[in-house]
Amino acid sequence: MREDDRRESDRFIEDERPLSYWRTLSADSFDRERRTEVAACVASIHASAPAWQAAIVGSAEAAIGLVERLKTPTSIGLQVDLTMTVLLNAAFTDEEAALVLAHTVKRMPLDISERERLSASWEAYRGREQQRGPLF
Repeated sequence: MREDDRRESDRFIEDERPLSYWRTLSADSFDRERRTEVAACVASIHASAPAWQAAIVGSAEAAIGLVERLKTPTSIGLQVDLTMTVLLNAAFTDEEAALVLAHTVKRMPLDISERERLSASWEAYRGREQQRGPLF
């Protein structure tokens, strides 16, 4: 991960609750209200790195790139939560981001049954995002 991506001091989150959603809530738990919460959380992230800026404003490709550079952590910290929440926000409307989320959750330091449950929910979600429509 590049130095630009590591500077957590460059980021400020107004509401941190949605940062845990990617690792606690299944895909079908995200109604309009929760999706709006996640979008607001992501919009409140302040970053100087161009890749982060692109991901924050909605680039699924940039969000996927951030996750691809993320090493498999031994514990969940702010950097992992930030990165995965940006990906989560993209996964609501982008099939590839939902697939990356499903696969990435499998390698996170979560309880194995929780990893499987969350991953399976995002696998099933792929392709359904068009039925739910855009957030706004």
